[in-house]
Amino acid sequence: MRQAMYDEKNLYLGYRVWAPNGPRNVGSELPYAPFVSGAYVDFYVAPDWRLPQRDRVFDGDVRVLVAWIGKDMKAGMVFQQGFWQICEQGEHPWEITSPAATVHFDNITEVPGLEAAYKAENADPTTGRVPYTVEVAVPLESLGLDDPAGRSIGFDVSVGVADDSGAERTRAAHWAGLTEGRVVDRPGSTRLLPHTWGTLRFVVE
Repeated sequence: MRQAMYDEKNLYLGYRVWAPNGPRNVGSELPYAPFVSGAYVDFYVAPDWRLPQRDRVFDGDVRVLVAWIGKDMKAGMVFQQGFWQICEQGEHPWEITSPAATVHFDNITEVPGLEAAYKAENADPTTGRVPYTVEVAVPLESLGLDDPAGRSIGFDVSVGVADDSGAERTRAAHWAGLTEGRVVDRPGSTRLLPHTWGTLRFVVE
């Protein structure tokens, strides 16, 4: 992630990524496992961070994932989804399962008011990597972060990298959390792990 800013209404995140296959995500596992089917960016928020790097998931902890779904930047759409394991007000519960495990989420749904924009450039002639930018604006209220000035929260971001076909994630690189390879177990790749997250402080100007 390149930038993080906020104002009285929104959190703003800016990502600058260089990846062999750009931002492509074919979307074969929408809406509950978009982290499997290609590239994405995401961020994690823990509004209650009185116990940093805690083992337990608290009400309000969320992963927000944003992906460009389509074959190229000329034909596609922005997809976004929030994953709340514990959410007292959750209206869209779901279980993500595999032969090895099951993870229950109280709420998996679009994050109200989130807006995102993608811009991809031509591949670098030397490395073959495609540089692209993702800008995200999300209402603080949608993240449970009303009036955050001076406050510290749990936070992480990651970037998913697609394979040559643009149809499978090969790795996910995190700012603070655990870097992953290919998805071999969907529940394991979805489970929130606040003990691996870092701390983001909202500076008062």
